[in-house]
Amino acid sequence: MKALFSIALFGIVLLLSSCSKCYQCQAERDYTLESGAVITDTVYEDVCTATGDEIDRLEGEGYTCSDNASTNG
Repeated sequence: MKALFSIALFGIVLLLSSCSKCYQCQAERDYTLESGAVITDTVYEDVCTATGDEIDRLEGEGYTCSDNASTNG
C-alpha cells in the first residue's frame, strides 16, 4: 500500500510539473537621476507558469517574453 501511494504521488508530481512552461522575459526601463540624466536598464525575469496569464500580465507591462526552449538551444 505504501509503495502504491509513493508511485501515485510521484506520478501526480510528474504530471503537474510537466504542465509548467518556462519563459525568459525582458523589458527596458528608464530611470531619471536627480541630475536629470536618464539611464536605461534592461530588466530580466525568468518565469515558469502553467497558464499564460502571468506572461500576458508581463507583456502588458512592456516585457517581451520567449520560451526558454528557444533561448537555451
